Amino acid sequence: MTNWLALKLSIRGWKSIPTSGERSQRQRQEALVAFEKGDCDILVSTSVISRGLNLVGLELVVNYEMPKTFDDFVHRTGRTGRAGNVGRAITIVDPDCLLDLRLVTELIKEMQKENIEVPSALIELNGPVNSD
Repeated sequence: MTNWLALKLSIRGWKSIPTSGERSQRQRQEALVAFEKGDCDILVSTSVISRGLNLVGLELVVNYEMPKTFDDFVHRTGRTGRAGNVGRAITIVDPDCLLDLRLVTELIKEMQKENIEVPSALIELNGPVNSD
């Protein structure tokens, strides 16, 4: 999936490089170095790089698929907005996937607990889960 998405993005003019568990450690490291040096605009990755990295200046994380757990969500999106910097995270949610909707419910609760404004789109997605 990362190869396909990186290719599609590159065709549209965004220099992209894929990385995933299917690549060797050396290939993953080369992809990270290329991204950090600015040789590519977008690093397309699986959760393989969601923990233990500090990508300085990372402004945006896009989750092409919803993480399976809230902890994974935090680690993926936590790559952005570090050290007092502002960052954004966008997550594509499948409204027909109950697992995605359950994670949306958990995310809303955590955002409310931290006094973070919950986007109306999340509240709308949460409706079907809470009506059961």
